[in-house]
Amino acid sequence: MVRAAEGLFPPHPVSVKNHLRRLQALETRLGALALPAPLRRALAAARHHLEPATPAAAALVLAQLVAPARDVLGSEAGEVIAVAARTARVHL
Repeated sequence: MVRAAEGLFPPHPVSVKNHLRRLQALETRLGALALPAPLRRALAAARHHLEPATPAAAALVLAQLVAPARDVLGSEAGEVIAVAARTARVHL
């Protein structure tokens, strides 16, 4: 999800068509995983928010994934996503 969000930022954002392909592939991969409910809900919401394919949507998604990642995957994973979210705000 982080890679899909980061792909929308300059200097070389992916095309909308490729972005939607990434989201579809990501949805397929995530559907096969047994994820804890909070993380599954967060990822579903993130995918929905990424559909407009804008940098603002990507920054929002990254910010919203920090807490679920920290709760389910641990503080290091949460910190990595927090750094990505802070970096994303620079591109807005």
